[in-house]
Amino acid sequence: MKRFLCLTLSVLLLIGCLAGCGSSDGVVTQTEEPAAAGTENVTFVFSQSEDIQSTNQFNDNSIVNISIFGLLFDYLIEQDHQGSFSPGLIEKWTQSEDGLTYSFRLKQDVCFSDGHPFTTAALKTSWEYAGGDETLAAYSKWSNVAEITCEDDYNMEVTLKEPDATFLVNVAQSAYVDPVEFEKLGAEAGSNYVFDQVLAVSDNGLKVGNPTVAGATVEASVVENGKARKVIVYKYKRKSGYHKKNGHRQQYTAVKIEKINA
Repeated sequence: MKRFLCLTLSVLLLIGCLAGCGSSDGVVTQTEEPAAAGTENVTFVFSQSEDIQSTNQFNDNSIVNISIFGLLFDYLIEQDHQGSFSPGLIEKWTQSEDGLTYSFRLKQDVCFSDGHPFTTAALKTSWEYAGGDETLAAYSKWSNVAEITCEDDYNMEVTLKEPDATFLVNVAQSAYVDPVEFEKLGAEAGSNYVFDQVLAVSDNGLKVGNPTVAGATVEASVVENGKARKVIVYKYKRKSGYHKKNGHRQQYTAVKIEKINA
C-alpha cells in the first residue's frame, strides 16, 4: 500500500509540474473514469513545453523525457530526495575497497511486459550498448566500464576503468532493454549476424514488403546462446490409464540489434 501511494503521488506531482511548465493553453486530462485502487488501467494525457525527442531512453537527457521514462520502468536502485539508496530490481550490491568492482544481485521472478524474464543479460546488453556508442547521451556515464561479467541469470560483476563516485547514481537512473531472442541461429556469442529477410521497416513512413522489403537488412551482434525455462507438457487420456509427462527447454540465441538498413 505504501508503494502504491508513493507511485500515485509521484504521478500527480509529475502531471502538476508538466502542466505548470507547459504553454498557457496546456491541458491535463484523464481519458478514463478513475480506476479503483490497485488497478493500472489509467491513461493520462498532458501538455508539455517540448516534444519528446527520442523514444531511445539512452539518448535523451531532457527533463521531460527522464520524468516520463521514470514512470514507465521500475528503478534498478531506488534513490530518495536525500540521495540515500535502497534496493529496487537490484536487491543487493557490494563495492570493492578500491572502488573499481561492483557486484549486483537481481530480484528473481521479475519479467518484462512481454513475459520474458529480467536477467543479468538484459543489463549487460544495455550497459555495453550505452558505453559503446559515442553518439549516445548516456555514453559519458557508461564509457568508464571496463568489463561486465554475468555469473548467472541473477548475479553479475561490473569492473570500472577508474573509481567513480557517481556510478551508483548512474545505475539508479539507468534504463534497460530486453535482448531480442530467436530460435537458435547457430552463431557463436560475440559474432555478428545479418537478418536479410525483413518483412517491414518504419523509416519516415511504414514500408511493408512483398513479401520482404527489397534491400533491407538488420545487423545484430550475438549476445549468448542458451536455453529457456523448462516447459512441462502433460498428456492424459481418461479411462485408459494413459498419462505422460515431458519437459522441454527451447534453445535460443539472444542478439543485440546494432543497425537497421532500409
